[in-house]
Amino acid sequence: MGNRCKQLNSISLWLKFSRKFILILGLIGILVFSPFIQVHALGEITFTAQELVGRPTASSITLLVIPDSEIELFYELGTAPGDYSIQTEIQVAPGGQPHETLIDGLEANTRYYYRMQYCQPGLDWIERPEHSFQTQRSQG
Repeated sequence: MGNRCKQLNSISLWLKFSRKFILILGLIGILVFSPFIQVHALGEITFTAQELVGRPTASSITLLVIPDSEIELFYELGTAPGDYSIQTEIQVAPGGQPHETLIDGLEANTRYYYRMQYCQPGLDWIERPEHSFQTQRSQG
């Protein structure tokens, strides 16, 4: 009986030591490897580049985006930073392919500020950074 109690005590000490050792290794791992770990919000994806502005006219612009995964998206636009009075329809953009959005009905010779919001189906909307463009002057 006495021999068995010593074995249990040995096992108990070993478990206590093992738990502390594993905890220390885990903390060291976090400190060493955390600079190399990228954390993204749930549903956040990457894009080939920021939104590209193309084909500007006096009253329209085309925005192009290439998401790595299929997303739903819409754009918000306005004539002052952070103040959006125009919103496009929600669209579906396939992953890995260029997706163009034509925005028309704009005023000539006007600076517009815009941002894209996107989500993967069933997840929360994510706001991309704000950018701006200028429509062409009206011909005259």
